[in-house]
Amino acid sequence: MKIDINFYIAQHEVYKKRLKLAVENKQAFNHKECCRDVKENCCAFGQVFYRDIMPNIDQFPEEVKRVILEIEDYHCQFHELAKKVDILNPDEELLKEVEKASFELYKLLLRLEKMLKS
Repeated sequence: MKIDINFYIAQHEVYKKRLKLAVENKQAFNHKECCRDVKENCCAFGQVFYRDIMPNIDQFPEEVKRVILEIEDYHCQFHELAKKVDILNPDEELLKEVEKASFELYKLLLRLEKMLKS
């Protein structure tokens, strides 16, 4: 099974930039779900991840499965943290936590890409 890591990175980046602009401009932001538990209002990343990857996770070696599950966790953690951001009065510490979850997600996606190329 082929996984387009660039798609996931791009979708996450678009979401992050939209959130950042909403905070900077104090504009309403339509938070999306990661799609693990809720199947509506899902982000593009989550829609494809839960349609293409998770139903086929058993096709991957154990080490790859572990990374995929970590990606799932950080992706959902990112959304849960992002939903707590008060656009009108953002907490700087919370924004740092959002960024940290995002960075971990990027690292895991790049690790998965490397694993799949080997």
